[in-house]
Amino acid sequence: MIPSIFRTELWHPMTAHFPLALLVMGGAFRLLGAFAPLGRNTLRGLAAQSARLVTVTGTVTAWVAWYTGG
Repeated sequence: MIPSIFRTELWHPMTAHFPLALLVMGGAFRLLGAFAPLGRNTLRGLAAQSARLVTVTGTVTAWVAWYTGG
């Protein structure tokens, strides 16, 4: 039998650690973009877009973690 992903002992890692990892990665992407070379369609633009997406996702999921008491 395959174990369920919705077991209660897995709620804390899913709701608390995932947002923390996303917010740390958002900061890492921001730093990467700060040190990347200027230019159109370069690593700087990709890092800025990735940082924005990861930071927004991390913020939303951190709110969910706070709301659920994770």
